[in-house]
Amino acid sequence: MKPIFISFIFLCSTAFNSAAQTDTVPGHRFYVGLQGGFLLQNNKLNKNPLYYLGNGMYAEINGGWRRRQLGWELALGHLTIRRDASKFNTYEATANDVLNAQANNTMYKNARDSGQIGNALFRFPQSSQQQSENFKGWYILTGPVYWLNNNKKWQFQINLKGGIISRQFGYYLLNGKGVSPDSITISYNATTTAVKVTPTLGKATVTPNGSFVRYGMSQDLWESLQAQKSATAINEKTGVQFIARAGAQAAYFITKNISVNAAAQYWFMPSPRMTGKDTLGGVVNATIRTNARPTTPTKTSYQLSLKQTYGDEKSLGFLSASLGIRFWLGGSKAAKHQPVPSSVPAISLKHLSISVTDADNQPVKEVTIKIYKEGENDYTETITHENGQASLLENLSPGNYTISGAKGTLTTNKVQLTTEHFKSADKVIGIKLILQP
Repeated sequence: MKPIFISFIFLCSTAFNSAAQTDTVPGHRFYVGLQGGFLLQNNKLNKNPLYYLGNGMYAEINGGWRRRQLGWELALGHLTIRRDASKFNTYEATANDVLNAQANNTMYKNARDSGQIGNALFRFPQSSQQQSENFKGWYILTGPVYWLNNNKKWQFQINLKGGIISRQFGYYLLNGKGVSPDSITISYNATTTAVKVTPTLGKATVTPNGSFVRYGMSQDLWESLQAQKSATAINEKTGVQFIARAGAQAAYFITKNISVNAAAQYWFMPSPRMTGKDTLGGVVNATIRTNARPTTPTKTSYQLSLKQTYGDEKSLGFLSASLGIRFWLGGSKAAKHQPVPSSVPAISLKHLSISVTDADNQPVKEVTIKIYKEGENDYTETITHENGQASLLENLSPGNYTISGAKGTLTTNKVQLTTEHFKSADKVIGIKLILQP
């Protein structure tokens, strides 16, 4: 993982230097980031004795280019998928399989037919040899990205990538021998077929004793082990194969240059030819007590040969969930503000001063004044004081206004304000209303 973090630190420093020189907005053209997550267990592969794969994890650095909705991304990372050791850390076999695999297996026919054996298992001691390796490798992926929206805090994308992975596919091997600590006591019967119904002769307590091998690995690895005639030192060679990934991602922009991401993805890889075997050889020891002489047990043994081979190849598919961070750079620059020519007055906020007099130019108090702005339903209301002056209305936004007043049944004239009033150099616009008799 060290190369990923060294590369990430270098790319981040480049991104910060560029971000310091460029004013960018969501819709940036280039980014670098770091992403990591977990692969969820595929139950079919977890139960398959050729693979016994569990969950996994990955970490990567990525970079991409974007223009509006379309983009392209490149990712370099490391992927690990662990082998589920709980599937092969001990060897066990069903009692039915063991008794069917022994010589003279018809002696337990009555027990099988009556369901005495059930789901009983024979476990064996910890193996003298247990080896396994996870699936692991370095990958490079590239492909198109489609962004579903633009210029928002939240942005979403779908993507499809293909590439190669240099990997060790991994394996597991279980090899040992010993006497099972488990035993079962069941009915045994005569082995003759001369009678239609085979009579039950007594009870037998059975315990297997033998050597066992269980493994799952690529055909190439198995053939190399056969060539060196030893499975004690397994050295799997690195192989290169195709890998693909598709998914959807949500990005939240903390700032215009930094986003955090959450993604759901599906990984696909073809599998090499696989081979596996499950063998148990030895004897089944039986202590027999006949119905005629139940207190005088006799011991007997029968050869045991249980063998099952596997050979198949399945595509590997995993869902993953991940989080990441990205640094955006090289986007469109903000437009520079052009200076306003001196010949064109600037429109700005103004203060409004309103006074009311009667026809004799005497100030009138308690006149209610209403100020309507064009295009708005609401209005501003104020009232005059003893001196006929209303309180100063501050920071009036530019626009077209209608101003009038009323006191009782008397009304004032109406005064129109336009945007031209807001272009003057004066900070205060003075309005005088006359109350009509």
